[in-house]
Amino acid sequence: MGYTAKIDDQVVTEVPADQVTITGADFKDQAVETTVVYHANEQHAQLVIIDDDASEAIQRTLQTLTATGKYATAIDFTADGQSLAAILTSWQQRGYTVKSNSFTAGTTYQVDDKQNQFVVHLKHKTQATSRTKTVTQKITYHLPDGTTKVVPRTLTFTQGGTTDLATGETTWDANWTQTQTLAAVASPIYNGYTASAAMAGATQITVTTPTWTTNLDQQIDVYYTPTTTQIPIYYYDENGHPIADPIIVDGNGATNFDEYHKVITGYQFERREIKGADGRLTEVIFYYLKPTNGGEITPPVQPVQPVGTSQPAQPTPTSSGQGTPTAEQELPQTGNQTSETSVLGLTLLGVLGLLGLSKRKRKE
Repeated sequence: MGYTAKIDDQVVTEVPADQVTITGADFKDQAVETTVVYHANEQHAQLVIIDDDASEAIQRTLQTLTATGKYATAIDFTADGQSLAAILTSWQQRGYTVKSNSFTAGTTYQVDDKQNQFVVHLKHKTQATSRTKTVTQKITYHLPDGTTKVVPRTLTFTQGGTTDLATGETTWDANWTQTQTLAAVASPIYNGYTASAAMAGATQITVTTPTWTTNLDQQIDVYYTPTTTQIPIYYYDENGHPIADPIIVDGNGATNFDEYHKVITGYQFERREIKGADGRLTEVIFYYLKPTNGGEITPPVQPVQPVGTSQPAQPTPTSSGQGTPTAEQELPQTGNQTSETSVLGLTLLGVLGLLGLSKRKRKE
């Protein structure tokens, strides 16, 4: 087994009987020599390289090597001039590692070619990996002057996975989930304007494997509109005591508030005071003086008679039989209103009257 017998290069299984002829007389002197040469049989070997981690059966066989040689000689698997060792190194460089190898260097051909069958099992190398995802939130403030101010904020998510170095495919952690939050930020303050959101940007973002490729960025807009300012208007006497009910008005665009001046019975307007803080109006106060003549506005002083005159001069009768009305009589005493102009006129008349009285006293 494993060899083939040949005589003169002819395969024989036994020596033929007619190969030797012997006569009786020459028997003892005849020398017969037959050479039978045994030649090692030609054998065939095969080595299959299999991918144990392949997803489909058709992909399992990576490479098949064959070799032919004589029985009992060493089997030598080669491909494209590369030895088996070099071939396996090449697979390892492509992301595989040897799981098992039934072939040992120096193995010889066996009689039965079925015994010349070998298998090398490879598996995929793997490597831990990770990826990051950035979620951006942009808060855009639309400012009163027409410009915008953008405040970007970011969250970074990291997910782990395993990369197959043979295929280049990465399997990400299936049950991975991660949640992060962004706190609210205060909107800038602009006097005279109100932001659509005093605090903006509070959010909670959750990323999972299915939503990894989803755009989770956020855009938040904050707008500014003129503030509707409610301004109280008070009416006080000179001592700061209220003399009329206050009113509430819209302070937007108001400058002097003259339209809210009141005529108050028994008082005359003195001044207006506008108060504010941080560039904003807070209140308006109208101050009034109370005349000292029992609620009546004091009339101008009338000329008096010279010293020694028992009776003051009588007023000249009018056609109606009545005396000439005095300044006090001319003033309407309805108690409903007193204009600032009238008060000023009366004051001037009073001053002139005092001047006249002083002149007369000097003459006397």
